[in-house]
Amino acid sequence: MENFSYHKIKGTWALITGGAKGIGADIAHTLASIGVNVVITYRKSSFEAETLVNTLSQNYNIESLAIKLDSSDKTSVADFFNPLKNLSLKKDFTILVNNAGDYLKKNIKELTIDDWDFIINQNLMANYYISHYMLKIFSNNQFGKIINIGYVNSGLPISKTLITPYYIAKSGIWQLTLSIAKAFGEFNISANMISPGIMENSESKPTDIPMNRFGKLDEISSAVKYLISDQASYITGTQINISGGWGL
Repeated sequence: MENFSYHKIKGTWALITGGAKGIGADIAHTLASIGVNVVITYRKSSFEAETLVNTLSQNYNIESLAIKLDSSDKTSVADFFNPLKNLSLKKDFTILVNNAGDYLKKNIKELTIDDWDFIINQNLMANYYISHYMLKIFSNNQFGKIINIGYVNSGLPISKTLITPYYIAKSGIWQLTLSIAKAFGEFNISANMISPGIMENSESKPTDIPMNRFGKLDEISSAVKYLISDQASYITGTQINISGGWGL
């Protein structure tokens, strides 16, 4: 039986980027269920975002906001975190889930420069821009938990010819996670990465998975739930592969 506690985060706020659908939305439900207020960002999915935050507020008796943001645009991110321009962001944030990003399956032989820029910007650059400002908030508060959503075995020196910029971006996020964990530990800030394999909502569905099934969204959310708990307060700089053995 689960025996986690959440004394430091109950009643505070979490920011989940790309939180309108899929993994992000499931994580939002999980955080709301333990009494965390939620801000989700979205780029296109306005209907899904508004529907989600209404559901969270009604079902869990918490506050929830949906804010449109292209987190790969550094000017938009700066404005997003400017309290004079965005009064809704004057919150007591303790959690950041960097989930926003786009996926592209395309052989490197056919890859265009625009393809490359788009995937690197939407994944790696977006992650850093958001983290940059949230780390200032966390440092001032002397507390914070960062969960980055990666890709199975991010950082290993292996070829990924069909998802080259995506894998490079996720590997870059892993290196960023490690740097944050080391540099900001003195402020009681942890940074960890959860790296899914083939999930039930994945665009690509290879069948060579040792556990012979696809991952469930709540398996990602359960890992998030543990990493933000009081019991995980000494865990930082860790990558958790949730892949059923795929990629070994």
